[in-house]
Formats: sequence, C-alpha cells, structure tokens
Amino acid sequence: MLTSLNLVALSSLLFSANAATLARRAVRTATVFLAIASGTPAHLASGFIYSIPDNGTSISIQIPDELYTDFGFDANRAGSAQLVAPSRGWAYGSSEYTGRWESTLSNYRASRKFGADFIMLVHDMWGVDWLTTSIMFPGDDGDWSSFEAFTDRLIANIKSNGPGGKGFWNREFSQYTACYVRVNAKCRLDSSADPQFDLVTFNNFRTQYGTPERPIDINEYGAPDKQSAPASVWHISRFERHNIRGLRGKWASYGNLHDFTANVLGKDGSTYFSNRDCRVATSSSANNLFDVLAGNRRNTNTYDITITGLISVGLPSSGTVKIRTRRFNWTGQYSPVMTVDDLGIVEHTYTNDAVTFWITPDKIETAYAFEFVH
Repeated sequence: MLTSLNLVALSSLLFSANAATLARRAVRTATVFLAIASGTPAHLASGFIYSIPDNGTSISIQIPDELYTDFGFDANRAGSAQLVAPSRGWAYGSSEYTGRWESTLSNYRASRKFGADFIMLVHDMWGVDWLTTSIMFPGDDGDWSSFEAFTDRLIANIKSNGPGGKGFWNREFSQYTACYVRVNAKCRLDSSADPQFDLVTFNNFRTQYGTPERPIDINEYGAPDKQSAPASVWHISRFERHNIRGLRGKWASYGNLHDFTANVLGKDGSTYFSNRDCRVATSSSANNLFDVLAGNRRNTNTYDITITGLISVGLPSSGTVKIRTRRFNWTGQYSPVMTVDDLGIVEHTYTNDAVTFWITPDKIETAYAFEFVH
C-alpha cells in the first residue's frame, strides 16, 4: 500500500503531461526524488504585497477569514500606496499623511490577526507613488526639516525605531542612503531570474565575505503575466525547495491595489471567491496515493518528468505504473480555476526504481497534476 504523499514537482522546470507516445525532443528533464524528504510545506509563496481592503484603523473584515487561512497567508508588505487626496502622503503636506498611516495600521492589524508578518513601506507613507517632477523629496535643496518631521511623526506612530544610533551606522545618514542605493542596484534582478541559481550565487558571495546565513524574503514575485496556475506552481516549488519566502506581487492603481490579496481572490459583486490557481498545490488525491503538480513559466515546450525512489512509496524497482493526468484551465486574472479535465490514465513501464514520461503543455496558462493510481 502506498503511503500518502502530496507534493509539488521538485524539479528545475515543472510541466504538464501528454498521454501519447509520439516522437518528440524534450527541452529539459524535471526530476522528483520520492526517497528524499524535503520537509513539510510551509506556505512560503503565500505572502503578498498590498491587497488588503482598508477599514479605518481597524482590522479589515471585508474578505472572509477562511479565504486568508485557506492559502496559508503569512506575510504582507504595504504602506498605503495609491491613496488619493486627502491621503496622498507626507510630501503633499502633513495633513495628507494621516490617511496613509490609518491604511497601513489597518493592514498591519489584519495581518497580525492571522499571525502574518507585516513589512511597512515607508516610501509609500511619504507619497512617492504619485511621482511627479514637482513632488517634494527628502533633502530637496539641502532642507531636511520636513523629512525630520516626517520621521518623528512616523516613529511616534509605530512606537519603534528599529536599529538606530552610532552602533548601527557611525557615519552621516546621507552616506547610509547612498550605500543602500548602491547595494540595491547590485542586487536587483531581472524578471528572468531563477531563485535556484541566484541562491547559489548569493551563498557563494556570502561565504566569501563571511556573512551569516539569514532567512531570505523575495519582496515581490509574480508579475501580472505570471499570475496563473502554471507560474504559481513554478514559484511555489522554488520557494518550498530552497526555504525562501516570497510575497506575491500586485500591480494596480487606487482601489484594486487595496483588494483581492494579490489576485489570489476574485469577486462577484461583494462576494469573494478563491481563484484557486495557487491553492491547487495543496489538494491531495482522493485515493491517498501521491500527486505531482506541474506548471512552467509561460511556454509550451516539451519536457521529461522523471520520478525516482518508487520503492520508497511501496512500488517494486521495476514494472508498470498507471498515471492519471488532470488539467487545470486558467481563464483570467479574476476568474476561478473551476474546470479540471480528466485526461485519462496511461500505463507506463519502468526500470531501475524510476519512471519517465514526457509532457507538452497545450497552453502557456495551463497547469497539470499527475496521480499514480492502483
């Protein structure tokens, strides 16, 4: 009898299945190691930026609690961006700071209700999201008085200043900000970056300079064109495999920016529903066998999936296995992934404790699951 095992395909690329045995050329192979435990899934892709409706300074109650807990919400990063007058931020006058603080406090309280971390974006409190040539920036014309008043007000509001004083930075503040800009420019990655390879580079750099290992946050992942079922699978697998937490991005203007939990949810009037393109990763098979959930980063290339360690789940080292393929159809950013197509069962012959099958996604926005069945 097979043990119950539910997983995202632990591979360098994740994909769909094709039942036919036609000639093809695989671009790459994804390998799932059943005999190697990688730990319990920790919802490391379940944070998001902005996306919580405001409620004065109180906890937001607009989205039902179960829609936060359903996907394991664990982190939010916000600072009231895109609010309009009279809440455009400090740069437009101290009176326009209040609404931004209230929004941020509401988001913080909503996050903490669910035990999620909250990362405050101070630049949003200032108001640089309304970027124009006339906006006031800290230190314009050498005048730091408004910035000093802003930080005093902010510190008074949050009752905490974090690291500060000469023990933190024994130079001028301007030198600190210049250092930050340079480091940020060095570390910024393009949209094609892959955490699997970036982490190796980062760890080599860290080891070279003797810096300690610390938890890593990806402060924003998933541009709008990558917020679909297969890309969600790809990101979930990366973060869970390498113990990196990521916060799902939200690109929107006033109104929608403060809603939909980074498009994990949709809405019919005032009623929210789960889009399910992230949640499919946590759905186990009904027969208590194991699943491989597969998706890629928007392509229809052909790939191989190799699953090793079949002995570890009760199968012989050689023989045949039956695999059922299910397809998750994505129909739009705010549309639920409701239709799951059963593409049938195919019997595969295998040897040496491993089975390989090839797959070709029929669309760039489609995810798949492969279930081993009796």
